[in-house]
Amino acid sequence: MSSLFPFPAVRPGQDRLLAEAREAFTRGLHLMAHAPTGLGKTAAALTAALEVALPEGLLVVVATSRQSQHAIIIETLQAMHRQRRLRVIDLISKQDMCPHEMDVDRYGVFQALCSAMVRQRACEFHRGWDANILPRVFKAPLPAAALKELCRHETQCPHRVAMEGAVEADVIVCDYNLLFSPAAERVWERIDRPHSEMLLIVDEAHNLPDRVRLAASPSLSLKRVRDGGREADRRLKVPLAQLEALVEQLTTHKEEREIDARGLTGVLGRALELRFTDLPTFIGEINKAGNQRLKRGRSSALADIARFLGDWEAINKGDLRTASGGEEAWDRRLRLRLLDPAVVTAPVFAQVRAALLMSGTLQP
Repeated sequence: MSSLFPFPAVRPGQDRLLAEAREAFTRGLHLMAHAPTGLGKTAAALTAALEVALPEGLLVVVATSRQSQHAIIIETLQAMHRQRRLRVIDLISKQDMCPHEMDVDRYGVFQALCSAMVRQRACEFHRGWDANILPRVFKAPLPAAALKELCRHETQCPHRVAMEGAVEADVIVCDYNLLFSPAAERVWERIDRPHSEMLLIVDEAHNLPDRVRLAASPSLSLKRVRDGGREADRRLKVPLAQLEALVEQLTTHKEEREIDARGLTGVLGRALELRFTDLPTFIGEINKAGNQRLKRGRSSALADIARFLGDWEAINKGDLRTASGGEEAWDRRLRLRLLDPAVVTAPVFAQVRAALLMSGTLQP
């Protein structure tokens, strides 16, 4: 039995998972493990991963679908830490870690406010960064809530501390989005830990496909386009009115139906060309106008429209574009649906050193 295993004895069935996970991580394989609840998957997976990772200086990343799962993982790591010192970072969203606890309902609004405060040096927590806090963070595995409280007391930004700590960590516990989202690449560039040096554990792996599809399937309602028209200045009102007319035309049928990928951007692009503006320029202009509202702490339909049009214009394998109608403008909606989550997940699994995907409900 490994000296890292956090309990007095290995359970029947748990021993098999431990052995097979150890082999997968050693040989650089991907293992999919269907194991019932109560088997002790977390302890077996972490033991196997850390046995391989620590001698080679590799990074163990545990990706979960819910923040509530972080507690179980951190508790297990705390028990392992008593046998061998582990540097652990529990990383959740920047908004959930922020000591300011801004009362905003959209993450885009929070992100814009945060960026503006940092740029203007108006955030005392971000301004107070001191690398001397990291030894205290690594003294024992801290759940994100405890890290947040420590940083509040020390006047430091919890998310910045977590990101700085991730550079040196043995284990990072995070949400799926840290790996399987458009923003993931920028995050890992900042952490500066290549995927090729990562042993990945995906907890509750049965949730991964739907979570990836949901995150990569934006929609735009007729109501949101009209909201954007009311936000816009005179220069943008005419092209936004053209967009509104197109969305009205495409959402006349109540049933959801597939539409041509260029059915929106092609027609809109030609209409914009008549006004000496191409589509990318238009998207950039409404995005700029939307971000100005976000920085003032206000929600912005323009920012949502710009993001959606940018996603819609990018033709990706596995995408389906649909339109559906309804009684209300909120129900009349364009949707970009990702059908094949492998478009997002396959590059990640191809890059990591090895992976364990585990769940108690992989079957049926």
